[in-house]
Amino acid sequence: MEKSISGNRKSRLTGIKWEIHHKLETLNLVGKLNNSDYEMLNKFREIRNNILHKGENVKKDDAKKCLEFAYKIVVKTFNDKISDNT
Repeated sequence: MEKSISGNRKSRLTGIKWEIHHKLETLNLVGKLNNSDYEMLNKFREIRNNILHKGENVKKDDAKKCLEFAYKIVVKTFNDKISDNT
């Protein structure tokens, strides 16, 4: 079900800086991001923040999980595009 947004409501959303945690929360709440992927992406967000803001080093296991998750996204996107074209 697609909803239309009135100009007044749309103007309230324009110019708002949506941080990644806002986007993850919203996508999960509306059912566009499953709980498992939400938790994984949120964990990667926290790891990223610790690297940038606290100067922590990434752990090999966390880097491997992130790469595997990225691969999963690429494969799913590719498969979705292929099935759309058939």
